[in-house]
Amino acid sequence: MQRRKTRTETFYVAAVMLLTAVTAVDLFLRLRREQLPTASEERNYTWIGNDHPARLDLDLPPARMLTEETVHYQLDADAEWASIFPLGGGFVRLGPHKRAFGLSIFHQFHCLDNIRLAIMESNKSRILPTHLAHCFAYLRQMVMCRSDTFLEPLLPPYEEKHVNSWYDHECLDWSVVYDAVERNFEEFNSTHSSRETEDELHFL
Repeated sequence: MQRRKTRTETFYVAAVMLLTAVTAVDLFLRLRREQLPTASEERNYTWIGNDHPARLDLDLPPARMLTEETVHYQLDADAEWASIFPLGGGFVRLGPHKRAFGLSIFHQFHCLDNIRLAIMESNKSRILPTHLAHCFAYLRQMVMCRSDTFLEPLLPPYEEKHVNSWYDHECLDWSVVYDAVERNFEEFNSTHSSRETEDELHFL
């Protein structure tokens, strides 16, 4: 009899502990849902004026890049520079009215490409001086904004003048950005007329 009673008590104790654990987990999840924005909250933007997310919502895992000299992307490599841009030119359409947004990464590439063209074409450049000034200012500010503090040691025997910039860097996986932008373009293209999708969008 005592043994049966002990088993019963053990069962109830275990049941209470399990119920307590389940309640604690449920409470934790409820609190977490209250603290983090939900999908519905993320969709509460009007997408009018400045009422939109600051960034494209992407989970960018780390990626490694070994910086090195390359024979690619030379000043006269027009096709290679054109290949930097994804379908849609680096723009996405977001919100209920498919508002167009440019992504900063492709604006920066656009500026590098314009500087390249200005160097190649020299005095007969099609790039306006005001556009070049904008690009230099924009790239300078983007470099400052990211403030990369990676240490680049000086190279012997030129310790006073030269640094070794060819190192393995930890970056964000840019392929995820390309995939998302091209997927967005294809989705927009599949639901809108050819005239709408052929409208060219431009970075300044």
